[in-house]
Amino acid sequence: MTTDIFHVAGRQVPVVFLPNPRARRITLRADPRLGRITVSHPRHLRRAKAERFLAEKHAWITAQLETWPAPQPFQDGGTLPFEGEDISIRHDVTARRMPALSGAVLTVGGPADMISGRVERWLRTEARARLTEDSRACAAQLEPGAAISRITSVRVRDTASRWGSCNPHRGTINYSWRLILAPPLVRRAVVAHEVAHLVHAGHGPEFHALADRLAGGTQRESDIWLRAHGADLHRVGRQ
Repeated sequence: MTTDIFHVAGRQVPVVFLPNPRARRITLRADPRLGRITVSHPRHLRRAKAERFLAEKHAWITAQLETWPAPQPFQDGGTLPFEGEDISIRHDVTARRMPALSGAVLTVGGPADMISGRVERWLRTEARARLTEDSRACAAQLEPGAAISRITSVRVRDTASRWGSCNPHRGTINYSWRLILAPPLVRRAVVAHEVAHLVHAGHGPEFHALADRLAGGTQRESDIWLRAHGADLHRVGRQ
């Protein structure tokens, strides 16, 4: 797998060339969550042919890009959602390099070219802290004295297809760090969903009843919000 940057419709778009031993032809997939185009092709196909195919689909790619939410990079004067509320980024070269949130302003110190990386690391740290706290508080509702010990670790990643995943046998839960961008109700409903998997591996009626109880009856509201705004969260921080 290789990734290159192509200029399409005035935008820089990452294009992933993905050899597939089962593929018999070249196919394209536009992913608005990751903001990239994937070119899947037979393993032994020459790269030049895959690039020509990509160029021939310029009109299709342009049409897809028009439906994508605009990128929202981390930069001085920019904004980003944090727990469902917009905050602004302010760069101050004299400030501490670790970002600090005061009110609705996130101040970032150090060199200007380090703003994006520092803001994302700060968001990941905040996400892991809140998601760990939410997970343990939620698990404590399952069985007094025993539930918290069921969770061995909480991790955050930049996942594309799922907001969370749980391994009930190992007690590990993974979340998308981007949940810190969503309203707390949404984040906690996702947590309730994953914690419920500590009890029920499948998605049957008993699972959904437990997940909704742990979420305080907000699962449906959370699902509606994510369907409407989830794709937007994947554009935050991207160029």
